[in-house]
Amino acid sequence: MLRQLALHSVLLILVLAIAAVAPLMAEDNLVETPIFRLEFPPGWKREGESTPLKVRGPNSEVLLMSIAMPDPGDRNGSGLVGSKQMAQFWKERIRRALVGATSQQGMKATEPFTEKVMQGLPFFIAKSEDDQRGSFLSCYGLLGRGGAVFIITVEGWLRNKSTAEAAVESMIKNIVWKERS
Repeated sequence: MLRQLALHSVLLILVLAIAAVAPLMAEDNLVETPIFRLEFPPGWKREGESTPLKVRGPNSEVLLMSIAMPDPGDRNGSGLVGSKQMAQFWKERIRRALVGATSQQGMKATEPFTEKVMQGLPFFIAKSEDDQRGSFLSCYGLLGRGGAVFIITVEGWLRNKSTAEAAVESMIKNIVWKERS
């Protein structure tokens, strides 16, 4: 019981430390941190410095990205970064976020919450459409290396769905992971 309470306390501290770290952004089409480098698809541009990150696609798509990662100076959470408990913790939060987003009123699920593997990393997908509005919402989650966690949504018009999804999935697949010393 005491061990479980200690684990939950460390998880909470880690989550607070993770939430406090903002990615370093060098250019409008790039997110770079000590853990990874992510480039937006060609034609996609960041809008402002908001959190979550807002990126506009060439066909008026809107991509929202929340990124969490450990604070490089946090010694308490470093042992939990790759643990099963941490992976389960984030998987459940990603599941709630993706299912909640894709089950909004008027949305019809086209792909329920699914867990896959992308380049050896846990990757999650949920998708829905609103036929009346002619729009789609595709949501992604990734448990990355070094404790980085991504929740990404992209919304746009149905006629641009396949192009937008391909661009976002390629962006995720092409994240460059940095070696940590």
